[in-house]
Amino acid sequence: MKYIFSILLLFGLSFGFHDKTEKSSMQYISIGMFDDKIGLSLIGYTSNLNLDEMNSLFFGGGTSIIFHTIGGGLKHHYFKQNGFSVNSVFSFNRLFLNNQHSGTGEINTVSTSLSLEYDLSNWIQIKLGYVGVVDGEEDNYELWGFPFLNLNFRFD
Repeated sequence: MKYIFSILLLFGLSFGFHDKTEKSSMQYISIGMFDDKIGLSLIGYTSNLNLDEMNSLFFGGGTSIIFHTIGGGLKHHYFKQNGFSVNSVFSFNRLFLNNQHSGTGEINTVSTSLSLEYDLSNWIQIKLGYVGVVDGEEDNYELWGFPFLNLNFRFD
């Protein structure tokens, strides 16, 4: 319950900080080997709320067939120029397991990533980078990570 309350609080507070002259929100569909925002998903959807030119909040979900993920967080751009950007993401995710191989249950994770993005067109971008994850399954914290490479399809 604290997790959901925290996400709703961040979402509510963000409406007071974004610049209404810019596009305030965008949606993305991500297809590829994992994702910096949602994590271990092959197909994902995120809705972004721009706070300013370099920061945005996001909320979304995804699936990798054997488990499903929902999450939200903050994305910060360090560099943006000519369709290329370097950014990092900090997110809270919840993984839902329901299969023979990994069992059943839910896992809460906190992740951070470093990403390189390049706009192939106005609505397609390619992303690659690395995600570091801390999970708290069974009160035993584990640190792990994975690389990602995907295509993002942008919708305004």
